[in-house]
Amino acid sequence: MRKSLFLFPVCFALCGCYVQSLNTFFTDDLKIELSDIEGQWVSVAQAGEAMEGEKITPWVFGEETIGTYDGKNNFSELDVTYFKIGETVYMDFTAGEPGDDFEKVCNSFWVAGITPVHSLCKVILQGDTLVMIPMSYEWFEKRIKEKTLKLHYVKAGEESLPVFTVSSKEWVAFLKQHGDDKTLFNEKYRYVFSRKIMK
Repeated sequence: MRKSLFLFPVCFALCGCYVQSLNTFFTDDLKIELSDIEGQWVSVAQAGEAMEGEKITPWVFGEETIGTYDGKNNFSELDVTYFKIGETVYMDFTAGEPGDDFEKVCNSFWVAGITPVHSLCKVILQGDTLVMIPMSYEWFEKRIKEKTLKLHYVKAGEESLPVFTVSSKEWVAFLKQHGDDKTLFNEKYRYVFSRKIMK
């Protein structure tokens, strides 16, 4: 059984960066191939924090997966789909295969209660520089408190994070309206990479 979990998105959500959805952020007609992103990329910044001198293993971007390494060099794999709305490229991702220590952390009973969720980043690829900017959870949190957010979500408890139940079509309409909002895609949380030059 494939251990498809939401551990990776949850880790980001807990640090106030990532928004979670039960449905994809795209419709099939918007999917694209992004072959230029494939290869190894060296972490320059993660969630806005400089990674210089941290000796992080390069992330490996494939056609449908990304092998990621956090600030402590822990590995996780993401399943990804690239799509485009107008001139803006996005990456929808879910947690893929966990690291080698998964069996030490969780068992099959725990896995049975986990539902995969989708998260989103804006992708800016210019030559040998790659920038990924997640949607800011703070943007949504503010509107939830103000009761002005029209997107449906569920919460397991008062203190839990919202998980959005918005349809893919609704997300596409939302991104068409708000995709250029720099407070929604806040560069404070950006991930920056430089392409690893193969010798």
